[in-house]
Amino acid sequence: MLFFHEISHILAFNDNLFPYFIGIKNPITKAIINGVERTLLKTPKVLEYARGHFGCPSLGGVELENQGGSGSAGSHWEGRIMFGDYMISIDYSEIVVSDITLAVFEDSGWYSVNYFTGGLFKTGKAEGCEFLQNTCIDRNTQKARFSLDFCDDNSFGYCTPGHLIKGYCYLVSFSSVPEEYQYFNDKTKLGGYESFDYCPISINSDIKDRCDEFGNAATNETVGNKSFCFETFLFEYKPFDFYNINSIYPKCFEVKECNYNTLSYTIGISSINNFICPNAVYRKEYKVENSSGSITCPPFWRICGGTKICNNPYDCAINSVSTLLLNTNDYILNKTVYNPVYTYKEENEFNFICYKTWMMIFIFFIMF
Repeated sequence: MLFFHEISHILAFNDNLFPYFIGIKNPITKAIINGVERTLLKTPKVLEYARGHFGCPSLGGVELENQGGSGSAGSHWEGRIMFGDYMISIDYSEIVVSDITLAVFEDSGWYSVNYFTGGLFKTGKAEGCEFLQNTCIDRNTQKARFSLDFCDDNSFGYCTPGHLIKGYCYLVSFSSVPEEYQYFNDKTKLGGYESFDYCPISINSDIKDRCDEFGNAATNETVGNKSFCFETFLFEYKPFDFYNINSIYPKCFEVKECNYNTLSYTIGISSINNFICPNAVYRKEYKVENSSGSITCPPFWRICGGTKICNNPYDCAINSVSTLLLNTNDYILNKTVYNPVYTYKEENEFNFICYKTWMMIFIFFIMF
């Protein structure tokens, strides 16, 4: 992903290249968001896919990073709203490819794009315009505004936004925090990653705590290419040694089936059999029969992102024939599908595009 990230800067995702996108006169705009002047990318396809992903039809542009100096600012997505995408400015434990980033390539006018990503990018999905325009933490309540994306207590376990990894809340003390990013009563110290506007999020870089085929299954867990992270009270389990989990703990369970008609999905839970998360339009906790515990079901589109149940970006791209964007306000309210028209390039044309791309990369390294 690091190699992919750097090559993407060379090919299109670069503030020095945005002005040269074919047929686009003003790709950049400015806006004041949360009291800070932001730079936004507003190219047509980026707007189309971002509006669909976030469920914000009035979105006027996607924020670019405003911190980190010339090496980060302007040429990466803003971490606060796009963490999890491979084009943010710092490493993060859950990194995938989003349709929003692929749209940058199409908007350049230089590439034809295969959008079959598997829908694994979940940060802010279907959260609406409020996710983009509000602070991550409500300063009055000291609580996360969007509990699927942000956290506010480092004594609990949390799933990452894409539910691919069992994580913990990254909430630490700093010597100082800029006033515009002060969310907590102890205004000078508490916060998350600097480039995420100091928003606390769930992280974990330990590969054994992944839910995909690379993870290690603990008791009553299932890891594999159809498994995702769920926050649960079902089993006594402490996945991390360096802090105390008082009640909630994340575990990996296999998703057996996604029902796009009823917006429900079935989870395979060892020793309890299957459990159905019904009409999963909102995050909700359910008591599990034949057990003394409960499980929190994320919304349907946080688990069932594409046409195939998968959690590996490469397998998702290979095995999905299309991507369903089940994430707009219209879909939530009316169960209608926002599904832009996709065009699939013939193999010979795809090979030709690959050839041209690698020739450009080769020439770049020869020159520099």
